[in-house]
Amino acid sequence: RPEGSEEVDFRNGASGVLTWAEVANGKITQPSLELLTPAVKLAKQLDTEVTTLLIGKDIKGLADELIAHGSDEVIVVDDDRLEEYLILPFAETFAQVIKERNPEIALFAASTAGRELAPRIGVKTNSGVTADCTALEIGEHINRKEKKIYSPILESRRPTYGESKLATIIGFVCPQISTARAGTFEVPEADRSRKGKVTEFKPKLSDDEFVSKIIKTVRGEGGLQSLDDADIVVAGGRGTTGDDMQLVKELAEALKEQGIKAEWAASRVMVDEGVAEYARQIGQTGKTIRPKVYIAVGISGAVQHVAGIKEAETIMAINHNAGEAIFANADFGLVGEYGDVMPELITKVKDGFTFGLEVK
Repeated sequence: RPEGSEEVDFRNGASGVLTWAEVANGKITQPSLELLTPAVKLAKQLDTEVTTLLIGKDIKGLADELIAHGSDEVIVVDDDRLEEYLILPFAETFAQVIKERNPEIALFAASTAGRELAPRIGVKTNSGVTADCTALEIGEHINRKEKKIYSPILESRRPTYGESKLATIIGFVCPQISTARAGTFEVPEADRSRKGKVTEFKPKLSDDEFVSKIIKTVRGEGGLQSLDDADIVVAGGRGTTGDDMQLVKELAEALKEQGIKAEWAASRVMVDEGVAEYARQIGQTGKTIRPKVYIAVGISGAVQHVAGIKEAETIMAINHNAGEAIFANADFGLVGEYGDVMPELITKVKDGFTFGLEVK
């Protein structure tokens, strides 16, 4: 610290950590629960509390789960019109809560909805947003020229330049807003004995907030939630285009028949070609997952894809080209043609092979 520096608290009375609990199919999404791990840590460092905003229809019963995982208070907005996510009324509701509570930090999961909602809140509150963070810490910023020390301040860290660098981004307007990459943080252990506060909030929403109407909701089978919960994920890349990933899906299904929590996923190229939905995309621009076993089939292993699987306990690569980069990141590798290897593997699974996992 430069001698004679002035310590500056730029928060102007802002206090507390606010998170958003996204609801899908009547349940709190796993990335929203993961978000409570850094939220609780930041709150302890700041000697403050974690407040979670829960928006939807008939969702008050979900508050206890959030409290068990670390929220000190849950603000419930229960409105029939908000059963499904709508960007305009959700953003306005969030802005009204922020105006009333004045939090110093606001955190969102970097889901499709979270990536859309956070920037809207940033505009409404005249603050900035750091997207897709993999680490969140409380630190200080030293301005040596002005001899000022800004503390405490949120240090949001995110990968950049194809995961080769880690950038630390700070902001000087509250709330300091960040989105956290799904799968980066573990879900905090639930303590069902925890007590917390549940508060109802009634936002003032005009008809202008509902100019967009949901005509029909179509949910893809599996994918979004089950990928987060799966013990084994089988993913296909360019090398599986011959049958549109059919053998990848069959291997995942065979594992399910053995009692294993398994799911199939895809690399970005398969999503771009329309073979798989975006909810199943793994990598820097998709999902980050942490299964016990990740099986990469016909995937080259670009750094953007590896960014989404590095938290996996075990990585197995299957590819016909032994020189592909995926093998450098794999614990086990199998070199062979897609159409030859996969049927053999499916047969073995049907005979009881489960990649070392015990059937629960």
